[in-house]
Amino acid sequence: MADPGGRVGQRALAAELTTRLHGADAVTRAEHTSQALFSGDVAGLDLDQIDDAMADVPSTTLDAGALDAGVDIVDVLVDTGLAPSRSQARRFVGDGAVSVNGDRFDGSRPLGPTDLLHGAVVLVRRGKRLWAVARVAGR
Repeated sequence: MADPGGRVGQRALAAELTTRLHGADAVTRAEHTSQALFSGDVAGLDLDQIDDAMADVPSTTLDAGALDAGVDIVDVLVDTGLAPSRSQARRFVGDGAVSVNGDRFDGSRPLGPTDLLHGAVVLVRRGKRLWAVARVAGR
């Protein structure tokens, strides 16, 4: 009651149920994944954790050849629904509201193969809470 924002009861219940259903290792993985998402430090997650965490977020598919040539972040923001229009997407980028794989993205370069996590995905965040995933076709 003293700290309702801490959600101590909810966290304890979630940990207990997850332990009973999936085991103690699953609790540790879930807590690590959750912490990475809230802090924005997603580069350390493995591909299974990314797939689990991003299962219900908007996504788009990138062609590997297009990624090699460079993909405009504006297109990814619009394609995933993180921005309603190209002009709004450019504003978000210009305002510093866009992160790629946990790092602020200023739009000074296109997305390329070096932006891939595990050679398969790019995680895009707008603001503090809105996530999307761009997956490379065939990977």
